[in-house]
Amino acid sequence: MIGLAKTALRSSRRVRERLTPHRILFHHIPKCGGSAITRPFRMRSALSFHKVDEDGTLNMVDPGGEVGHFARHEAAFALKRDLCRYFATTGTALVQAHVPYFPAREGEPLDSYDRITLLREPRARFLSHYFWDKGRDNQNGITLELEEFLDTEQAHAFGSLMTRFLSDHAWPKACTPEAVEAAVQNAARFRIIGFLEDLPKFAEDVRAGYGWKMRFPVGNKGSVSDYDSILTGPLAARLDEVCAADIALYERLFTAGR
Repeated sequence: MIGLAKTALRSSRRVRERLTPHRILFHHIPKCGGSAITRPFRMRSALSFHKVDEDGTLNMVDPGGEVGHFARHEAAFALKRDLCRYFATTGTALVQAHVPYFPAREGEPLDSYDRITLLREPRARFLSHYFWDKGRDNQNGITLELEEFLDTEQAHAFGSLMTRFLSDHAWPKACTPEAVEAAVQNAARFRIIGFLEDLPKFAEDVRAGYGWKMRFPVGNKGSVSDYDSILTGPLAARLDEVCAADIALYERLFTAGR
């Protein structure tokens, strides 16, 4: 019976590998549309998909909510890196996680995985993130109004989140031009980097890379125009300053991607 079970397991793995031949790690940067954008990917990889649970990993590293915001997320990132490596060893076709870029170790299964991510206009991403967390009754909840929040370390982390995700720049240190340059260099290691503002181009890149014809719905999305009253108001200059690193990164990658 044990022999039959092993044979069945090997057969199921061969079937799964034929049906899901590609191996992808989707680096899901918060509030860039990834939850909706990965749905077509998950449908293509339904037999072999794992999303690393965000709340679960945070609760594992800090179940009592006693660790500071940045230390909690750094510990969770370390755990999520290990989980991504683990699921790569199992041959999982699609792994999705809120995890910054990290290099694969030479020879490990993750080394054969394509990296994909999606970026978003930085000020819209910042405001979407702020209003998403505003008033939430959990460890990520924000109680400050926007004007006060812009003076906090957390706001500066929000404003440089895409740079930090691509450079793995430590929090809450100031995001330097060197971090932006490191993010640009790491971006070259991705198979595909898409932009929420140009999903048709992202769909073209996916089709060229994998032969998949996809349509991408977008959920939880607020465009720049949704925040016009803020972007043209008295807080606009401060928002630009807080988002300076991500604005510089986005402009470089968006221009190169077109």
